[in-house]
Amino acid sequence: MVVVNYDSGDHLRTCVSHLEAAVDPLEAEFVVVDNRSRDRSLDGIQEMVSGIRVIKNADNRGYGRACNQGVRATSAPFVCLLNPDVIPEPGSISAMVAALQDRPRAGVLGPRLKNPDGTYYPSCRVVPNLKVALGHAVFGLISDNNRFSRAYKLLDFDHGEEREVDWVSGAAMMMRRQAFAEVGGFDEGFFMYVEDVDVCARMNQAGWRAVYYPFAEMVHHVAGSSRRTPYKMIRHHHMSHMRFAAKQATTPARLLLLPLILVGLFLRMLLAWANLFRQRRMEGASRS
Repeated sequence: MVVVNYDSGDHLRTCVSHLEAAVDPLEAEFVVVDNRSRDRSLDGIQEMVSGIRVIKNADNRGYGRACNQGVRATSAPFVCLLNPDVIPEPGSISAMVAALQDRPRAGVLGPRLKNPDGTYYPSCRVVPNLKVALGHAVFGLISDNNRFSRAYKLLDFDHGEEREVDWVSGAAMMMRRQAFAEVGGFDEGFFMYVEDVDVCARMNQAGWRAVYYPFAEMVHHVAGSSRRTPYKMIRHHHMSHMRFAAKQATTPARLLLLPLILVGLFLRMLLAWANLFRQRRMEGASRS
């Protein structure tokens, strides 16, 4: 078990308090990697779970790099990575271990994630083709309920059924150590966002599979650390997509399209900033 923390407040303590009910503690290793949090989110963590290890970094190393650090600090054949804003339900992590044991070609497995109100959180998605990517990039700024965003987020299939997917959300994923090591772990060039897409894509290229497994459930909240710096998060999100697009440009056709894709992502980042600014002005006006 590896949880990466950065100013997560009560989310981290809530997550950690549910770990022992989610997995047999006698068979698990628990590691929290902290990216120099400035709040008191680590307070009392080591008293919650017997044997939990806390690794304190001197700086914010980003999500993927901290995850790699946590994986190296464990030795089990399967490693569950959780965001601190995720609450695993009883037995969920043990169920994911059993599922990976029964699926020898599965390199990564993602549970069914729910929002706090019980609605489905899109925890498995596709690597979109150009048409879907462009449609989601444009119309997704207005509403997620468009056919491009729905196709990208796989919103129109029965999420009570198991299936192979392109990638599963890094908010909660169970990795097979062999597969993770074979592809070199997370690309630490991604500071945050899209590292989950990238590692699943590289596993797929290496012959491993990503599996959406709805029979293990967890609740996903939205962490306050992202909400406090939304403009910065928008920049990280789009820069990570640019890096992923560049990594995927391995054919002449993709190389020709890459400049257009990068310009499009940059323009979308500007539009997202403008949209956030407009929303905040409207919220400010409504409160005054």
